[in-house]
Amino acid sequence: MAGDWRSDVDEWRSGDRDDRGAPLRGARQVAAILPNGRTLWLGIDPPLASAASVDRFAHWADRTATERAYGIRSRSEALDRLARGLADEVERLEAKRLGRVEAFRRRLVAGNRKLDTQLSKAREELHARLTKQLETDDENVRRFRRRQVWDTILVATALPLFAAYGDRDDPFGSNNLTLVLSLLIFLLGDEVVEAVFAKDRDSSASVVKDADIWSYLAPLANVIAGWWLLGDRQHQRFITGMATVPLENVSVDVRAPGGPQYPYTAVVDLKPQIAVDHVPDFETFANVPAVAAIGDVRLKEDGQRVDAVVDGLTAKVDRGTLKLSFVARVRRRRRRYPTALGEVDLAWMVDTKKPVTPVRVT
Repeated sequence: MAGDWRSDVDEWRSGDRDDRGAPLRGARQVAAILPNGRTLWLGIDPPLASAASVDRFAHWADRTATERAYGIRSRSEALDRLARGLADEVERLEAKRLGRVEAFRRRLVAGNRKLDTQLSKAREELHARLTKQLETDDENVRRFRRRQVWDTILVATALPLFAAYGDRDDPFGSNNLTLVLSLLIFLLGDEVVEAVFAKDRDSSASVVKDADIWSYLAPLANVIAGWWLLGDRQHQRFITGMATVPLENVSVDVRAPGGPQYPYTAVVDLKPQIAVDHVPDFETFANVPAVAAIGDVRLKEDGQRVDAVVDGLTAKVDRGTLKLSFVARVRRRRRRYPTALGEVDLAWMVDTKKPVTPVRVT
């Protein structure tokens, strides 16, 4: 049926139209008059299709089914080919993947072997360097001990030099500085010379230089150098001596206060006991401190007869010469006084350092 003919009738009859009651198109109509006088149109739907149309539709359906079967078969074959291609491609990709995995494994094994070889070589080199460094350290310790022994001996030899030639009053005096400089030269001289003039020194040499001929000769050389540099200088501040003065060949002074007396003057040359380099300076010193004391007095018979007594001793230094002045007093008067009384020993001591303030000691 093409549609609901009742709705079509109602729609056709709706409204105020002049053509109401006209039959509907496309369908068979039958008119019926109701008792109430109303007219109804009954429609019969036409058939769906004719036999020719159905035959054409059947032929079309067969042809379509055949085409679909051919298409399905073609697509099935295409799917089979695609499946085989995919299988081949998967197999090829898997083979390539396995080949890459195998190549990677071989590279990994080769890399591990190379790394093991490098590590083994590095371990051996490190072990060799450590062994060499330990040997070098042992050699450095032995060298350091040897140098320490000889340096200790060198310093020990400097102690007598400081005791003999050092200036105790002035730590920075010329003698002390000379001895310190000499000691430093013999302690570090070889290393300084090598550092300045050695051009092709072995880079693998030990840190500590071994004791050599310089180290062995340094103690003796230091003593010789100290003696050579300071031997002619005055290193002993006080010089002493004993002078024996004969009491003779002097006339008596009978008018002297306190009674007759014999004046005596003894001259002592101090230069032989003073260092050569110090003599020119010592001769210019004024008011040099000097002391003297009377020792043993040995009187002859004439001296005992007049009962001579030695006193009034004074000491004075003038231009490097010590002058000892004293008198022999006569306690027993005589008409004739002897000229030879005996001899006396005089002990003296002189300060060779330059006087700070004018001092005169008797």
